Amino acid sequence: MRKEYYLKNIKEAVVAIKNSIGSDGCLCVPFQKKQVKIANSRWQEGALTLAWAQERLKQDLALEIEKALLFWNGLQNPDGSFPEQDRKSYAATAFSSLAVAKALKLCEKRISSKVFEECVEALANAKGFLEENSNQGKTNQEIAAVSALEEMREFVKVDGKAVERKKTLAFENQTPSGFFKEDEGVDLGYASLSWEMLELLGFRKDAEKFVETLAHFVFPDGTICANFSRTIGWVVLDQLEMLAAKNPLAERILNLYIQADLKGLHSARHFLDLRHTMTDAYRLCSALDNCKGERKPKAEMPFERLDWSREFPERILVVRKPRHMSVFYLQKKFAYSCWFKKGMVANLSSNLEGS
Repeated sequence: MRKEYYLKNIKEAVVAIKNSIGSDGCLCVPFQKKQVKIANSRWQEGALTLAWAQERLKQDLALEIEKALLFWNGLQNPDGSFPEQDRKSYAATAFSSLAVAKALKLCEKRISSKVFEECVEALANAKGFLEENSNQGKTNQEIAAVSALEEMREFVKVDGKAVERKKTLAFENQTPSGFFKEDEGVDLGYASLSWEMLELLGFRKDAEKFVETLAHFVFPDGTICANFSRTIGWVVLDQLEMLAAKNPLAERILNLYIQADLKGLHSARHFLDLRHTMTDAYRLCSALDNCKGERKPKAEMPFERLDWSREFPERILVVRKPRHMSVFYLQKKFAYSCWFKKGMVANLSSNLEGS
C-alpha cells in the first residue's frame, strides 16, 4: 500500500514539475508570472525529483534537469548565498544546495560535463557561506546545512570542524521528547523534518524517542493534529519510513497516517501547492527508496485511549477527546491550536492565565 501511494504521488509531482519549468529553467512560477521580483531558489529543488525520476523511473529528463540546475546556478550571490523571499537566505542556501548535491549524485553521467562542473563550482561557493554563517534560532536550518555539507563532500573539500560545530548546536537544542527548539519554541513538523535529515546521516536510533512523542499527536483514525497548520503538525513520511522496518510504532503511525489520506480524511503530503511540490516531493522519492516492505505491526498506541491528556517535559499539554484535540504550550501560556475531526478550526493566541 505504501509503495503504491508513494509512486502515484511521485508521478503526479513529476508531471507538475515538468509542466512548470520555463524555457530558461526557472521553476519559480510566481517569478515567471512577474508576481514577485526575486526568484526563490528553493523552487529549483524540483530538479532533484526530476533526477530521481530519470534514474529510478527511466524517464528522459536530462534537458529539463540541466536547465533547472543552470537557473539555480544563476541565482547565486557573490558571497555564495541564494535568494528566497529576500536576496540572501541561509535556509535557501542550505536546502537548495542539499537538493542540488543529491541531484548531481543521481544524474552526473546523464548531464553535460559543463553543467556538472558549473554546479560543483556553485556548491563550493555555497559551502563557504554555510561554513561561515549560521541560524541558531532555526535548528532545522542548521541541520539542513549539515546535510548539505555532508552531501557536498563527494565534490568539494568541506571543513569538518564547521560541520561538527553545527551538529553539536543541533543536538544541544534537542529536548527530552525529541523535539528541536525553533526560536525557543517547539514544532512537530520541523522536528520531523530535522529527524529525517539526521536519519539520512545515520542517526536513526536517536530518532526513536521522537516517534514515541509523535504517537500522542495522532487520532485513532490516523489523522494527525494540525493537518492544516504548520504551527505544530505536519510530518515528513520518509522520517517514519526509515524507521518502520525495525520500529513497529513508526510503521503503525505511518500506515494509519497514509490510510487516512486514502480515505479522504486529511492529506499526508506536505506539498498541497506547487511551491511545496518543488521542495518536498523528493522526500516521497526517498520514502519509496527506504520502504522495505510492509507488515502488520503489533505495537500498542497511546492514542487508542480517546479521553486522554499528556504533558511533556517541554510543557506541551496535549488534550485529546473523542471529537477534538487541543495543544497548549504552557511555558509561554499560549494555546497552539484546537482541532476537530474535520480539521483545525482555530489558531488560539489568547493568554491562558486564569483559564
